[in-house]
Amino acid sequence: MKNRRFWLGMLVMVLVIGMTVVGCGGGSSALVGKWALEPGQPTRGNIEDMELLKDGTGIVDSTGVTWKVENGRFYVTATLGAESFGYNISGGTLTLTKDDGTSLKYKKK
Repeated sequence: MKNRRFWLGMLVMVLVIGMTVVGCGGGSSALVGKWALEPGQPTRGNIEDMELLKDGTGIVDSTGVTWKVENGRFYVTATLGAESFGYNISGGTLTLTKDDGTSLKYKKK
């Protein structure tokens, strides 16, 4: 009887930990892939193309970067600096919002 309770407790613990891990990665996994700035969006000083890999690395405008999602924001870091954005994904469209309120729209390739 004790042995059975032990294994039942272990099963519940594994399920809870598994659900927690899956829940934490949901936002960032939706960003994985290739994204291109929609036509008509301003290109000067803005990210035009990016490929985000699930290991947290990627290529932004031909430059190697690291990226992450934390506290509802998208962070991208390169050798020369870093940027953060609010973000929203709807269908195949990614909207990045700068702190000044301007937004950029990207389409998934």
